[in-house]
Amino acid sequence: MRQLNVGFVVRQLVWSAACVLAAGGVSAAEAAADDELEQVVVTGSRLATSGFSSPTPVTVLGADAIEELGITNIGAGANQLPAFRATTTPTTNGFGSFNVGAQIVNLRGLGVSRNLVLVDGRRFAPVTREGTVDLNLVPSGLVERLEVVTGGASAAYGSDAVAGAVNVILDKDLTGIKAQADYGVTGEGDGQNYHLSLAGGASFAGGRGHFILGGEYAKQDGIGDCFTRSYCTNSAVITNTGAGANSALGVTLYRVNSGAGFIANPRGVINSLNTTNVAIRNLLGTNGLTFDAAGNPVAYRLGIPSSGVTGVGPDTTSSYTTVQLEVPVDRYATFGHAYFDFSDNVRGFIEGSFGHVDGEVDQSRYFGAALPIFVDNPFVPAAIRALLPAASATPSGVRPAAGSFNLAVLGQRRGHSASEADSMRATTGLKVTLNDKWSWDAYYQYAHTDRFQSVENNLATGAPRLVAQGPAGISNAASTAYWSWANDAVYNPADAALPAAQRRIVCRATISADAALRAAASGCVPFNPFGDQASQAALDYVYRTLTEDIHIAQHVVAANLQGEVAELWAGPLSIATGLEYRHDSTSLQHDALSNSFAYFQNFGADYNASQDVLEGYLETELPLARDLPMINALNFNGAIRRTRYDISGFGGAQRLPRTSWMPPHGRWAWCGSPSTGRASGSRPRATFARRTSTRCSRPAPALSVR
Repeated sequence: MRQLNVGFVVRQLVWSAACVLAAGGVSAAEAAADDELEQVVVTGSRLATSGFSSPTPVTVLGADAIEELGITNIGAGANQLPAFRATTTPTTNGFGSFNVGAQIVNLRGLGVSRNLVLVDGRRFAPVTREGTVDLNLVPSGLVERLEVVTGGASAAYGSDAVAGAVNVILDKDLTGIKAQADYGVTGEGDGQNYHLSLAGGASFAGGRGHFILGGEYAKQDGIGDCFTRSYCTNSAVITNTGAGANSALGVTLYRVNSGAGFIANPRGVINSLNTTNVAIRNLLGTNGLTFDAAGNPVAYRLGIPSSGVTGVGPDTTSSYTTVQLEVPVDRYATFGHAYFDFSDNVRGFIEGSFGHVDGEVDQSRYFGAALPIFVDNPFVPAAIRALLPAASATPSGVRPAAGSFNLAVLGQRRGHSASEADSMRATTGLKVTLNDKWSWDAYYQYAHTDRFQSVENNLATGAPRLVAQGPAGISNAASTAYWSWANDAVYNPADAALPAAQRRIVCRATISADAALRAAASGCVPFNPFGDQASQAALDYVYRTLTEDIHIAQHVVAANLQGEVAELWAGPLSIATGLEYRHDSTSLQHDALSNSFAYFQNFGADYNASQDVLEGYLETELPLARDLPMINALNFNGAIRRTRYDISGFGGAQRLPRTSWMPPHGRWAWCGSPSTGRASGSRPRATFARRTSTRCSRPAPALSVR
């Protein structure tokens, strides 16, 4: 969809300056040597093996490939891989109102909360109440490669890695400065995006330490609905059953490429699918009515087939007019890492990050159950009023059981969602080499995220169970059903002796005999749903702003031990084991209506919850054969993890033990030539930074991209 037909793409903005600063007197031969491929072990395992094979399929996406594709976001790069389903991205947020602008990966399409996202093998800051990670917060300029493990990951990496683990590897030995600036625009001249990235690194303390710093800023303009593109048509899959079916088609589901959409509009529609009153819907001889701006009946042609909420016909309203192709996003991220070798065997590190993501989207319009219109509603147009029984001059305060006819309505206002998140993370740890066979590592992490979400012009529908259907009125004085109350308008019984033009119009709920219902509906403004006649006060009464304020904190302490237990006939028996403890706390505060679930779109109610998780794992690899005819290597690999969750804040405390395991399995390994796994050759680069090329060799034909 995005084309770079206008604008500039400037790669490595300060490459010439970096050349002077970083290259110095480096000879051409030395520069060429730096660009030679260096082996990087990609094992998909926690075992400390030499790594020419992997117990699980591993997909690798290198930084070079991301740059060559013109991708300026590691999350967008991950979604280029077939293992991912892009469900929470700026190009899919047009369908929802949560976490707008985020880049949250969905491995295997199993759900965003079923994959584990790591940075250099360690957890990263969660940014949503589901505990997911936004890859917007990792500057792309520091990324060396992305590794994806899909088999046995929950046993080896964490019990929440049900679908697999995504590990972002940073170039921690980056030396020099590199910068990048991008500008993009679509072929239609919209969707402009800007991106700036700066990263650098240097050694200190005589080479015993090294630090890297990176920052990134991106601004992305939105793209409108589907009809901003010439290829868009009113297409839909129609349920071909019921009153509006076309039996001649001989199918229950019918795909049509044009002329399809919702059987509703913001001015209201009456047709055979939402009312049985033949006289009203056939008032103009078309078996359907809609209304002009002044509320006068206008012919509505339903068409066939039509069923439920969608149909094929000249007057349907396409659902594509209410979904953005891409949402506007502003984001920036900073990241720093430094390590120091206290000795030849002890390395310490510290790193921190801070990022901000701000996105917004124009939502789809409200479309719910057909709105019942009662005989005593004073807003009913005169032409339809003439077809109804006479209404009482003293309306009852009890809502009738059924309406005289129903009105299919799309929201008069379109919702607007916004989501803003600030996230910080600080991590420190040690890695200790005990000898040439054993090592251990440990780290502590603290992360905190503040997210504020809102939905303006969110229709306060109220739950159906809260709408009074009889003398019982309302069961909960705090419950609200503004949309139903406002559209159940009647004349005030106290004005029965006055001419119709002088009588006050009120909401029926305000004259109920039920004191709780009258109190809850106090301030109700009668709503005229016919045409564009609803008053500003009535619109403001039924359309409110939902807010959600989220605060997330996480503490993690983890330690791992890897080594070789013994040298056996076909190689070393290796093990990896470790423990992890983390404390997660999440608090959510909403506006009052959210807590009574009164909106068309609800985020949920307030809560303040926490969980303590303790995990332990063991992974081992037993070599069975090596260098035999037709068998280069045959190993058994297995892992097991035990997890305990202590959860509180959801109506009580729970303790949930859980075991994840990867059964032992055989692995055939054919080691290839030295060039195996290299997808592109060496080439001159304008980026003067020491880079480690991505290379892996595996028995399985897993994708490896450099």
